[in-house]
Amino acid sequence: MSPAPKLLLGRTLQMVNISSDRNYGRNIANLNNPIEPPAGQLRFASPATTNFTAGLLAATAKLFPSSLFSTGGDELNVNCYTQDEETQQILSETGQTLEEALDKFTRATHGALEQLGKTPVVWEEMVLDHNVTLSNETVAIVWISSANAAAVAAKNFRIVHGPSDYFYLDCGGGEWLGSDPEGNSWCDPFKTWQRSYTFDPLANITESQQHLVLGGQQLLWTEQSSPENMDSIMWPRAASSAEVFWTGATLPDGSPRNVSSALPRLHDFSLCGVRFVLAHAI
Repeated sequence: MSPAPKLLLGRTLQMVNISSDRNYGRNIANLNNPIEPPAGQLRFASPATTNFTAGLLAATAKLFPSSLFSTGGDELNVNCYTQDEETQQILSETGQTLEEALDKFTRATHGALEQLGKTPVVWEEMVLDHNVTLSNETVAIVWISSANAAAVAAKNFRIVHGPSDYFYLDCGGGEWLGSDPEGNSWCDPFKTWQRSYTFDPLANITESQQHLVLGGQQLLWTEQSSPENMDSIMWPRAASSAEVFWTGATLPDGSPRNVSSALPRLHDFSLCGVRFVLAHAI
């Protein structure tokens, strides 16, 4: 079965990533020297923050025709909120836990999108790590590990595959901060097109859950990428990954999808691209 054509061909997915980040400063002093400016996280226990964020998401969502809108939700830095006096005061005054405040924030922000006919999309942590209320229509992006897709499916949420052990295009590029010549990227090793091509979107997914798999995506973060090196980073890995989701486990002739038969097609595709460029350069 191919989960492929159901997803996003010719559509875009908008994201306002209201998440925490692992690169958040280790302590308050580090706010003056952030690794990735701007530093800081939303004080989601605050009603003012909730109202502002819901309004921002709604205003942004109106700009795009896509029915999908991602609100992020990855890498929540609990320590940040533990150390934030205002957050702790709000939690104490309202009798809420941090998770309850996160749930209230999520319901409000997702509700603002749903009123516009948008479907919220979240990173997998919002499904697997937090006790928050998500509508049954919510889509989860599985990114930490391909092994986590089964757990998301078990909770009956729809899935977009983007696991870092198969698909992250920036993996293997070394430490991007520049301070460690021997450093590795967080998701080493480099993901070859062959590695991506062997991905099975339905691995460990039961037959009754297969309808939850909408498709997949390649991901590329921009610490070390730009228009100047984009082609070499994406080609041919993005193309090989696309065939995984578009074609499924078997090719049109009934043979199993495999890297040996894919290689000549990639060469042909590359040649077509070269000819196109040459034809339009004259």
